[in-house]
This record gives sequence, structure tokens and C-alpha cells, in this order.
Amino acid sequence: TRQEAALMLSRLAKLDAAQADTAALGFTDVSRIGGWSRNAVAAVSERNWLSGYPDGSFQPERDLTRAEAVVALDRSMEAPAPAEPVADTVYKEAGTYGPSSGTEEVTGDVVIAAAGVTLQNTVIHGNLTLEKGIGEGDVQLKKV
Repeated sequence: TRQEAALMLSRLAKLDAAQADTAALGFTDVSRIGGWSRNAVAAVSERNWLSGYPDGSFQPERDLTRAEAVVALDRSMEAPAPAEPVADTVYKEAGTYGPSSGTEEVTGDVVIAAAGVTLQNTVIHGNLTLEKGIGEGDVQLKKV
């Protein structure tokens, strides 16, 4: 069915279907889309891999035609590959990290796991986590 195809496509492409905006599903028959496939339908329709019909419906229980399958696969193959996960930057020992002048950019998450760490002049494109290994010690953040 079309909703099964949406689920297969989202899994094949390793889409984060949980992040798809199911509230944006504007199909007239959205109530017929199974809860088990709703996020996947949202994810693939956001990317226009599978779209609705001129009457505004998605027709989730309808069999996927060969033509629809070819179009969906073709469109999904044109999509950029999912980004490789970026490893966390972890500071496990006391010291000063980051440049003394200018700015360093870190892609991904940064974890500080020890007391006595000073992180300076750093832009983090991810999360900063202070772990329990710091204990009662101090961590300094300067222009972070």
C-alpha cells in the first residue's frame, strides 16, 4: 500500500521520521493514514517522494502503482545522503581548550567530563554537556 511504501522509503533512506511534522499533513483523508505510518508519510511527502492526488487525498490503503514506485524511488535517489553522525568532542582532562584569540568552530556536541577545564573562543554547533565527572570542581567558559 502507499502507506507501507512510505514507511519502507523512510527506513531505507534512514529518515528521522519522528521529526516529521504530522500536523502539516494536509491530505483530505489524513484520518485513514495508520498511526504506525503517519510520521513516515509526513517525512516522504515533505520531500515530495510520494505526493497526494489532485483531489487532496493520499489514499494510504491504495496499492502503489509501478509508476508511483518508480517516481518515488527516483526522487529518493536524487536526495542527498543522510549526514554521517559527528563524533562528540570530549574533554576528559583539566586544561585550556580553544584558541587564545580568534574563534574555533566545533561541529557536533561537546562534553566536559572533568574539573579544571577552561573552554574559550569556541562556537559549538551542537549541545554542550557538563558531566558528573566534574564533581565539585570548576569549569570555565570564556566566549563560548
